[in-house]
Amino acid sequence: MNQVKRKLWVDAPREHVWRVISDLGGFQKYNPMVKKSYNNTHEESCEGAGRVCEFHAMGKVEEIAMNWKEGEEYTLQIKPLQKMPFFKQGFAHFKLSDNRMGGTLVETDFTYEITKGLFADLMNGLMLKKRFNKGFEGILKGLKKHIEEGEIIENNSSLRGYEVNFA
Repeated sequence: MNQVKRKLWVDAPREHVWRVISDLGGFQKYNPMVKKSYNNTHEESCEGAGRVCEFHAMGKVEEIAMNWKEGEEYTLQIKPLQKMPFFKQGFAHFKLSDNRMGGTLVETDFTYEITKGLFADLMNGLMLKKRFNKGFEGILKGLKKHIEEGEIIENNSSLRGYEVNFA
């Protein structure tokens, strides 16, 4: 398994950050790589809830919520619906923690599997891991900007010049 971890402080109470990240269908509001996201289950914000994400560049995934702890954390099991070269499946964990100043630490831990083969291993080392690192940085930066400034993050250009310090 491959892993990407990122943390970022958001200047908002945990309850507010939770409302945003638990709206699974609203992921496109702050993820610069997602063109469209929507719920694909009757459940919307709980264990078993699912969404579909369509990416700007290519590909489409289905994500199902697991290990849901209301107000605190959840994990998404991610599987490709349309071809995403070398990506087999992943698990994205989101966790929130308070600080004394009223802000929230948002932690992500993404583990993923690639398809088998020497070429897949090579492409993971050259491209995939970097793309996933940049992707999760974009999610956290987009979340911070969306919550703190009220902006909808439409794509990567929405974050151009927006600097943050990862924890």
